[in-house]
Amino acid sequence: MICKVARASRYVVGMDQCVRIYAAFAPAVGVGIFLRLAQLRCRATLFWGLFQYLYTFAQIHRLWNNAAMTSIHIKIKKLLRRDGTARSTQLVQAGVARVQLSRMVTAGELVRVSRGLYALPNYQGGEHSSLVTVMKRAPNVVFCLLTALRLHGLTTQAPFEAWIAIGNTQHAPRIDYPPLRIVRFSTAALKAGVVIRKVDGVSIRVTSVAKTVVDCFKFRNKIGLDVALEALHDSLRAKKASADELWKFAKINRVSNVMRPYMEAVAAL
Repeated sequence: MICKVARASRYVVGMDQCVRIYAAFAPAVGVGIFLRLAQLRCRATLFWGLFQYLYTFAQIHRLWNNAAMTSIHIKIKKLLRRDGTARSTQLVQAGVARVQLSRMVTAGELVRVSRGLYALPNYQGGEHSSLVTVMKRAPNVVFCLLTALRLHGLTTQAPFEAWIAIGNTQHAPRIDYPPLRIVRFSTAALKAGVVIRKVDGVSIRVTSVAKTVVDCFKFRNKIGLDVALEALHDSLRAKKASADELWKFAKINRVSNVMRPYMEAVAAL
């Protein structure tokens, strides 16, 4: 500010010029009026210098904010290109305020995939992209039954709902999309036979092949006995599960007596 004022002071009327102006105008307007006019001229010059300083400061501040926003946009695009989607908490950690997320969605720079989940406008998920959405919103769930059968290639059905398993005392996740079909497992059944699969670059938790087949018999009233029998037959024929693995999980799920005749029938083929 001092430098601005110093530069502005160059416009102040010099002493010699003041004397000449005084000699020309003082007799006509009087000494007091002349001094007042000179004072106003100095104030105007100082105010102009102050205005220039404030304007320069505002420009620098605007450029600084633009540079910061450009850096944030680069981080967001890098994150979303890598993961496909990101939760609002991840974007906030990257430096984006929540109010800015709404503005970026309105401006078309982001799309809201579901509640609290964002992606780039050109995002095109794979076949199981909806499962990624569920996993990012509810990272503790385990995909099971029809969804697990689809992931393991044991069915040609494409379930509209995402089948997930949670504990008996867990709160059900609230997700706008995709629709969820929630099945409650005991603590032992929920922990047994869980494997990690990569879907669109994201790790998701899903029941193993053997555990999925046994779960189908456990919940045959929900999905149908024909689906359970098809899964049993296909898993053994493709050697994706062994009889020992099936018996192990059948004991955990307490469906050994239910599965025994079907296991014997398949083994006899």
